[in-house]
Amino acid sequence: MNDMTVVIVAGVAGRMGREVARAALAATDIDLAGALESRAHPVSGGTLRELGFDSDAPVGGALRDLASAIAVGDSRSGVARRPVLIEFATGQGALHHARAAAERGFAVVSGSTGLSSEEDAAFRELGGEVPVVRGANFARGALALMRISRELVEMLGPAYDVEIVETHHRGKRDAPSGTALALFEAIRGASGRDGARPVHGRHGESPRQRGEIGIHAVRAGAVSGEHRLLVAGDGESMELVHRVSGREAFADGALHAARAAAALSPGYYAALDVLMPAGTRR
Repeated sequence: MNDMTVVIVAGVAGRMGREVARAALAATDIDLAGALESRAHPVSGGTLRELGFDSDAPVGGALRDLASAIAVGDSRSGVARRPVLIEFATGQGALHHARAAAERGFAVVSGSTGLSSEEDAAFRELGGEVPVVRGANFARGALALMRISRELVEMLGPAYDVEIVETHHRGKRDAPSGTALALFEAIRGASGRDGARPVHGRHGESPRQRGEIGIHAVRAGAVSGEHRLLVAGDGESMELVHRVSGREAFADGALHAARAAAALSPGYYAALDVLMPAGTRR
């Protein structure tokens, strides 16, 4: 068991929850001990088999419903690796599951977006108890884009305008995407951009003002996710694009984060710092 990472997936019936569960069941070093879903969902109280997976791991409405999974977590004396909750739930549901997991000593990998500032602060506080890895995007290419974008705008300087355009499927609830906002924050942290302010779309007479960074959200079809950075000066422009063709990249990154979180000391960690190879860290 010492070489295995014990995982519970919250929001397992959702798009990302299903993908993470699928990847976890395929991994030889991951033990998917159980899953969580809303009590109102038909699968709650059943097993993953009812969602089409070849697994009898239990699905509960709350962590306390997963007696076998809790037993794995509570009996880890002498085991260096913590069990891990991976959550892609929403709002208070995400925080509820994370708090319950932290109370039992689980590490937390959180990919929920669209959280309020109070909810985000609560996740940071949990880092005082257990390892918490938070990210708006766990695809390593997207994380690399954030780092490269910051370096690019630092090299070019404030005379170059910056725009962010993100495209997602028609059902995505939050706009702009958490990744677009994280990309904005990465750029705002660049030298000479500390006063940058977001402008969400433009309408009517709206000539660009100094210090603006435009953020534009597009919702169409079944697009898994695309983030485009436009940097333009006088007489030249360039674009950086990260595009996913499926959610496998997100799930793969979340499992890598879970493996790392299981062995980390308590603290609040950004996905960028956990998932980027050591040689790329600044």
